[in-house]
Amino acid sequence: LSNRGSYIHYMNEVIELEKDNIESYMSHKHLVVVYSMKGCKACVKIKPTLYELDPKYKVVIADVIKYPRSTRFSKTPNMMSLPTVILFEKGYYVKELFTQDLIEMKN
Repeated sequence: LSNRGSYIHYMNEVIELEKDNIESYMSHKHLVVVYSMKGCKACVKIKPTLYELDPKYKVVIADVIKYPRSTRFSKTPNMMSLPTVILFEKGYYVKELFTQDLIEMKN
């Protein structure tokens, strides 16, 4: 409930990989992959925004240290900064996403 009336806010599901199986998510129509690592402060900071994305986006977080094979889809194999956020559509790389992109993708 807000001052402008009532609204329904849906929280997006955010999946953190438990095994090196990112390819099982690649067929999703709109897939956002967040490449991160444990101890990355910027990775933790971005997480609340991921839950606010439009539910049409499947969101998967892949730890690049635990699951290095997951980066083979990224088109940026030598990631210089984390988190690196990539949009895929039906398994195809679309583009790297930045903060402003994520804000525009909120529901």
